[in-house]
Parts: sequence; C-alpha cells; structure tokens
Amino acid sequence: MATPNKGDFTGLILVSGVDKPGITSSVINKLAEFSVEILDIKQIVVGQRLLQTILIKLLPDHALAVETDLELLAKEISADIAIDFSQENTNKTESYKAFFMLVEQNLDPKKLAMLTECIQEIGANILNMQIDKIAELTGITFQAEFTNLDFDKVQQQVKKVALSNQLDIYFDTELLNNGDRKLFVFDMDSTLIGEEVIDQLAEKAGVATKVKAITEKAMAGELDFTQSLKERVNLLSGLPVPAIQQISASLTFNPGVLETLSAIKKAGHKVAVVSGGFLDVIKAPLDKISIDYIFANKLEIKDGLLTGQLEGEIMNSAGKAHSLRLAAEKEKISLSNTVVVGDGANDLEMMAIAGHSFAYNAKEIVRTQAHSTISHPDMRALLLFTGVK
Repeated sequence: MATPNKGDFTGLILVSGVDKPGITSSVINKLAEFSVEILDIKQIVVGQRLLQTILIKLLPDHALAVETDLELLAKEISADIAIDFSQENTNKTESYKAFFMLVEQNLDPKKLAMLTECIQEIGANILNMQIDKIAELTGITFQAEFTNLDFDKVQQQVKKVALSNQLDIYFDTELLNNGDRKLFVFDMDSTLIGEEVIDQLAEKAGVATKVKAITEKAMAGELDFTQSLKERVNLLSGLPVPAIQQISASLTFNPGVLETLSAIKKAGHKVAVVSGGFLDVIKAPLDKISIDYIFANKLEIKDGLLTGQLEGEIMNSAGKAHSLRLAAEKEKISLSNTVVVGDGANDLEMMAIAGHSFAYNAKEIVRTQAHSTISHPDMRALLLFTGVK
C-alpha cells in the first residue's frame, strides 16, 4: 500500500448489519487496542438495520493489523465491517459550508433529485444529510461544502429552482436551530386561521360583494392597503357587537398551528401575532393559546355598534414592520433572530427586516420575495425548517 509522504493517514470504517446492543462497544474496544485517534462518528438506524461510519487517524504501518482485526470482529458480532484508507492532504484550500433543507409532504424522490441536482450545478459537494419527520411531513437537510461561495448568487439560484418546481427550500450558511432565543411573528388571516376576518364581517353586514370589489382593487394595486381598509371598514357601520363575537368564536386555526405554537413556546421562544385584521375579533381565540404579543387594528364601537371607523394607528405594512421591531426590542432579541410567517403583500415590509421569512400558501409576490415558502396547509413544516422540537 503506497502512500504520499505528507498529510494525515486516515481510515474510514463502515459498519452495517442488524441493529443490536453491543456493536458500537465492540468496534470501539477493538480500536482502543491500537494507537488511533477517532476523528468522527456517525450512525443511523433505518428499520432494524444499523449503518455506522467511524473516521480514524492512524499510522500507515498499523493499517493491515487494524483491517485484519476488524475482519475477525465482524464475524464475531455478525456484522459487515469494511475500512478504506487514504492520505489526507494537509494543504487543503479554504472551504465554505452552507445548508440546504427541503420539506415536503410524503417526500417525492423526483423533488429530492431536483434539489440534489441544484446543489451539484452550483458546484457544491454534499458532506452529510439528515432526515426528520413530523406526521406526513419530511424534512431533509444537506450540509454542503463550497470552494467559493457567492452567497447572493447561490441564494438566487436556489430560489429560482424552488419557485419553478414548487419546492419548499431553506438555504443559508447556518441553520435556524442555532440555540439562540428567537421571536416568531405570524400574520393572522389565512396564516394562523383559514378565514379572512374582513370577509366574515362583511357577510354579517350584508356588504360582502362591495367589500370583495374593494379588496380586488387593492390586490390589483389600484388602492393601497390603508385606503382599501378604511373603505371596507366604513361599509361595516352599524354591525352589532354580538355579530363580532359570533365570528370570533367561529374562527378555525389552520392545520398544525396549535401544535406549532405550543412547540415554539415550550422551546423558550417568543410569539407575536401581527395582523391587518381586527383585535376585537382575534383576541379571544389568541388569548387561549398564550401569545406573547398581539398587534392588530381596533374597530371603533359606540352604543354596541360599529361606527365604520378605526381607533388608533392603522396596522398597514409599515405598522407591521414597526410592531416586529417593537416586540424584538422588548424581548432584547436581534432582528437577525426573528422569523416571520405571512401570506399577503402587507407582510413584505416586516419580512424584509426579519432574519428569515416564510411565505405560507402565499400570493405570488410574497412567494417571490420571502426567503422560503411553505406550500401546504400543515404549519408544522415550520418546526422542521427551524429545528424546534
């Protein structure tokens, strides 16, 4: 076995077989008989099958003895053990690492292939991968190595692949589960809940068609959010308070939302809801699930009826971004450690200043500008993306 003169001489040991107690202990005890250094160990169990890799540094003169003893051990423990030796170059060029994460419902190999091909085309080498599951959701994370990393360019390439193939991909130089305390900020209507509250109120007030027409103008860019909101609220004039209470009681959280919020809180993070909807409608259901901050518009009420006006500042795009900053400052959490989830154009300003943003079943303009997308109803995809257990 000829080897170059410089660099570390290493052996990569591959252990596979039916999983049972004592395999790891047997292999490590055998290695302990030699003058070796363990550099890395990784292990997975799939079904009842064990796959373990151990990277060691050793003297070249010991290679044959180590290989022979491992072959004998394999027979004793009824496992397959193979070892591959190589001379590591000590003059490696500087490298950069980044993470790619794909979350899918019932992971399709074709979609996974799209991501791995993207990584290959970018010129990165996959170092390792990890799979996590929640119900029918599967998240797979790749750590990749670059000899050169133009972050903005790679980010654009990944986003293009994600949008053109309807893939939900996270890309960054570090994962969101970095141990830092975070502030999670959610839009309300069509994000945490399935309904659009303004539409529900309009139905009760008998002005659904008029409100819908104004909403369509706003979506087409003919009206800004503030103007369209004022016009729609004005149409609600005279609606009695009991109707608001009925709508509040009927709101339904989207799939996985309650589990997601509970896990985030249990992990020690903070949660804010920043809504262009109405505090009068959303506060009661949110109070039941222990939200840390609620920012929303306030309907003016006199003599038990809506006046058609709003109280205080309007929660438009700028108001949402301001609310994010305010909650982050109160919690002493940097904006880089904030995560925003929303679906509408009025969420874009707070998404732009957040550490990471997710477009949840969102309008196309939001999907394009958010860092990542969640394209199916189960909000627990956010737990996979952020590593919250």
